[in-house]
Amino acid sequence: MPALKLKRILWAGLLASNLMLVFISFFLSPHSQNAVSDNFITNLLLGMGALILVFSFVLPKLISKAPQRPDQTPEQMEITTFILGLAFNESASIMAFILKFIQHDTNNSLILFALSIGIFIGRFPKEI
Repeated sequence: MPALKLKRILWAGLLASNLMLVFISFFLSPHSQNAVSDNFITNLLLGMGALILVFSFVLPKLISKAPQRPDQTPEQMEITTFILGLAFNESASIMAFILKFIQHDTNNSLILFALSIGIFIGRFPKEI
């Protein structure tokens, strides 16, 4: 399977997973107003989500600059760093999901969801 096709399949699957988290958070979660009013947890989750989004750019760059194993092709390295970036985006969406589902924090969860999905869309695999 060509690398571009594989990357597009992975991209579509993980984007669908992100969109499912948004759907579950806003349409299937209980609409409780009894949210835990602990700003520490909310700020912690929001900060972790933002940090994870930063890592989604930094860590793949660091890995791509590391010396390659002799048995690893440049194409394999490219796919590995691509998957790593998408996985970190997914983690940020999970933080947004937790914010909405457990803390019932709509505003901050929407910010994280929007950033994560926006970055996801920006990472659509294109031919070089």
